[in-house]
Amino acid sequence: MAARNSPRTSRRHLAEVEAAVAEYAKPLWERVAAWRLRWLRLVLRRIRPDLERLISIRTPPPEAVLLEQLIRQAAVQIPQPDATDLAPDLLDLGRKIALQYGFLPNDPRTATLEKEFKALLQSDLSSYWRTLTDPATLARRLAELRGENKTTAQIIQAVQREYGAEFYSAERLVRTLYNSGANRAQYEALLAQGYTHLRWLTARDNRVRAAHGSSRFDHRRMDGVTVPIGEPFVTPAGSRLRYPGDRSLGAPAGEVVNCRCTVVGVVLEGTMKGVEREQIQIGVHVLASSSVLSRSKTKQVFRAINTAGLEGFLREHPLARLDVVRAQVVGGRQINGEYDEQTQELWVNARRSERTFAQPFKLGATPTVSALAPTLLEAIQRSLIHELAHHVFSRKIFATPLEGAVIEAAKLGTPLTFRASVGTKEYFAECFAAYTYERDLLQKHDPVGYAMIRKVREELGLP
Repeated sequence: MAARNSPRTSRRHLAEVEAAVAEYAKPLWERVAAWRLRWLRLVLRRIRPDLERLISIRTPPPEAVLLEQLIRQAAVQIPQPDATDLAPDLLDLGRKIALQYGFLPNDPRTATLEKEFKALLQSDLSSYWRTLTDPATLARRLAELRGENKTTAQIIQAVQREYGAEFYSAERLVRTLYNSGANRAQYEALLAQGYTHLRWLTARDNRVRAAHGSSRFDHRRMDGVTVPIGEPFVTPAGSRLRYPGDRSLGAPAGEVVNCRCTVVGVVLEGTMKGVEREQIQIGVHVLASSSVLSRSKTKQVFRAINTAGLEGFLREHPLARLDVVRAQVVGGRQINGEYDEQTQELWVNARRSERTFAQPFKLGATPTVSALAPTLLEAIQRSLIHELAHHVFSRKIFATPLEGAVIEAAKLGTPLTFRASVGTKEYFAECFAAYTYERDLLQKHDPVGYAMIRKVREELGLP
């Protein structure tokens, strides 16, 4: 096998992560600490009379609950900082990472990487600020100090000292953020370079997380794990990640916070020939096809068929035509894909707007499963699978006992997206796409739809 995997790869990545920590953590903490102390002083000033009454009358437990309520009320009118306030230096880090991995400013992928990084930064900083100013945490500490028979002034002084001494938390945020952003860019670069598989690499030191006690997160066992590109890694804890630090598939914080792992590209011997055989073949999977994308990009789009396990189905029930086209506008709005049941022709849009993907998940409100895709390429792939689900429904489900199962699920299920709520066929297609790309979300929020797709796939012999 050939791999972009020298012994120095892991060490170089680790050095780049820690260099980012050294450069950005200190200025981040200086700004965050100032905002946090300001928040603390305003909160304490507002609750001081109540705190003094609690101390004087020795209110019995659960006084921490009462303090938490007072803190929450006091914090309501205090201004909340945003990314510009807390970390202006980090706002341009996405562009630096893109350049570091070979994406020039005029490359459209650079804009996508920057957009994703800024969204990640905003989310991480928001979560970080909520953790630093958690009313329950402050309430518990105030109650503890009050139990030590300290005066109000002593309590306030002690808390202010403690709230200015958590520099490690800024290091943790920068390390987590940089690792996620760098591995995202690495993933895109390896995809463009034609690698067929990805391999997980750890830092290979005693800081690599391992399952112990109540922690189930284990990256030591992930070292060297190899998966086909486009398919997620599955950790021992059952989390799915496209690369170390990925959160797009719902990986919990225990998998990504402080992670220093990276991913490298691999080409397995004989794999390229195998990929060629599994790609769409004219006269086998489809009778005709065209694409506005390059040959390599088109192959990447069609690789979604393998991810969904539909290559065998298409051999038995080929499409009349499959096209990757430029933006299509129907009735004044852009369409991302369409399947015609009568002609059995399908097309997907290769020039969809950036507004149509990388969207946050909102149950029943997110437009489609493809809108959750982190990249344009995956959004196209998800639309392809959605439309292919209509082909599956038309050829093997309509007017069969399986149609009744789908209709029943559409009545009882909880639509994951807005599209899934507009009819039985759309519900089926969205569930099918979600089972391929957002399986955890589907199982969590729509177990009825999840069970229905599993039944359909089993009945049709889909892997």
